Amino acid sequence: MKCVGIFLIISVGLLALAQADSGKGRCPRPCTRDYKPVCAEWRRGVVRAIVSRCTFSNRCGLDNQRCRTNQNWVVVDERRKCWRETPDCDELRKSAEL
Repeated sequence: MKCVGIFLIISVGLLALAQADSGKGRCPRPCTRDYKPVCAEWRRGVVRAIVSRCTFSNRCGLDNQRCRTNQNWVVVDERRKCWRETPDCDELRKSAEL
C-alpha cells in the first residue's frame, strides 16, 4: 500500500512539472539568422491606445515575440522593415529573448 501511495505522489509531481513546462513547448524554437524583415505593431489600451511599431528580423522572431509575451502583434508589412520604429522596440524585443 505504501508503494502505491509513493507512486501516486511521484506521478502527480511529474504531471505538474510537465504541465508547467508545456507553455514553453508551444513557442517556436530558436530562429535562423536569415534576415527577412517583418514590420508589426502592437496596440494596447482602449481609450488612448499606445502603439508600438517594430521590425523583427524574420517571421519566426515575430512569432516568438507573440508566443513568449502574449502580445497581439499585427503584421504591417511582411516584406520590409518599418519605416519608423517606436523608441521602445529594443526593450520589447529583449523581453522575448530566450
